[in-house]
Amino acid sequence: VMHQLERIPGVASALLWGEGAREVRVDLDVYKMKDLGISISQVTQALERANLSSSGGKLARGEGSVGLRIPGRFTSLEEICDTVISSSGGTIPLRAFGEVSFASVERPYIYRVNQHASVQITIYKESGENTVEVADRIYGVLERINRDLPRGELVILFDVSRYIRESLSSVIYAGI
Repeated sequence: VMHQLERIPGVASALLWGEGAREVRVDLDVYKMKDLGISISQVTQALERANLSSSGGKLARGEGSVGLRIPGRFTSLEEICDTVISSSGGTIPLRAFGEVSFASVERPYIYRVNQHASVQITIYKESGENTVEVADRIYGVLERINRDLPRGELVILFDVSRYIRESLSSVIYAGI
């Protein structure tokens, strides 16, 4: 669904919030890293170079391990495990001192629509694009997506183009 929305002409990005969103989690063994002469910043830089769309997220320190959140575009967990980190001892794959898995995104909010658990997708248009035209394209794609969904439904809860349309209608009506 997200990829279909992001491919709409005039859409800059679509962000998923709530249940269903997931992220890649990399748990690093800091003791092995120390023995190998690898720093957290070296790991972060290697992951960024290896196909991340943005920099690493927050860093959580635990007893003997470090958790690193990675928002990214790798196609598989294996690709992340195979990421090579350069150290004074040569190049070392991430799998030698880290474990990679999918984890649920921390949810600061729980979304509900009509008393049902839901997710929120926020769609941003590209700068300079006509809001009403982009919204019309989004409505068309949502209609197709809803026909193909095995369960559930995508519902628009807030649409800026409605206010623009209403304002235009008021101006036209007042001008007559």
